[in-house]
Amino acid sequence: LALIADWIHTSLVKHSDPGVVLVSAATAISFLLVVSYAITRVSGAIGEKIDRMQAERNLAEEALLTDAVRSQALLNAIPDLMFRLDGNGVFLDYKAEKSDLYAQLKDTIIGKRNRDISPPEFGDLIEHKINATLTTGEMQVFEYRLPIPGRGSVEYEARMVVSGENEVTAIVRDITERKQAEEALRDSEEKLRTISSSAQDAIVMVDNDGRIEFWNRSAERLFGYTAEEATGKPLHDLIAPERLREEAQRGFERFRVMGQGPILDKVLELPSLRKDGTEFVAEHSFSAVKLKGKWHAVGLVRDITERKQAEWTRAQL
Repeated sequence: LALIADWIHTSLVKHSDPGVVLVSAATAISFLLVVSYAITRVSGAIGEKIDRMQAERNLAEEALLTDAVRSQALLNAIPDLMFRLDGNGVFLDYKAEKSDLYAQLKDTIIGKRNRDISPPEFGDLIEHKINATLTTGEMQVFEYRLPIPGRGSVEYEARMVVSGENEVTAIVRDITERKQAEEALRDSEEKLRTISSSAQDAIVMVDNDGRIEFWNRSAERLFGYTAEEATGKPLHDLIAPERLREEAQRGFERFRVMGQGPILDKVLELPSLRKDGTEFVAEHSFSAVKLKGKWHAVGLVRDITERKQAEWTRAQL
């Protein structure tokens, strides 16, 4: 507007007809007003767009921050250890307490090469697994043992995957307790095998379907079936005379549901059948045990043929 005023003043000085000057000035003012209005509208639209973009950026940043916080919370909630290494075995990042590390004297292991801060055999193992992971692109699952200061020998299971160009991430779980439990179970099973193998009585175990799960050596000798032949077969079909199988199966149906039956927790003398078809009298003593929510039966069977013959002989005297 100041420029227009100066222009009007100059024009009035130069031109004798003020009407022409005023008309030209009015036209110029109208044009400037239109341009000014257009600029204002455009500026407003640009400002609104900038505001929207800033708002969207703020929302995106908040979402990223929320995702980052959530992801960090999830990582913190996972008890497993995590290590990110490059192709040379240099630590890029990790999630672990200092007490979980072999190299506890270091302030941080980031930037350190695994081979330089670990036992030589462990360095060899990790280098081999990194190479296999990067070469094949497949997850490597392996177990290892590492002496941890203050904790002794610790067993670990690691799962290593490619997590970037020339880098891997290993998720590591402490499986020491699991290994100890497995060892205890193996010891227990070995003791059971030793006891059952030396037992004079046949020891038999059947599942909820009446199929044989366990068959010791004495059962092999008594009935003539090897453990391989007997395992998985219906017990009644193997050792019960045919005339008694239907009744035995009816009693077993009740046992399957309730864990009760007519021969449980008793010592009964019952006709029994060998593989060769010969029939003999045996003492049967069965008990119920619930495993994984289903009833199983464990029994001892003893051949009393000689005792019965001796009783018959005495009765004849």
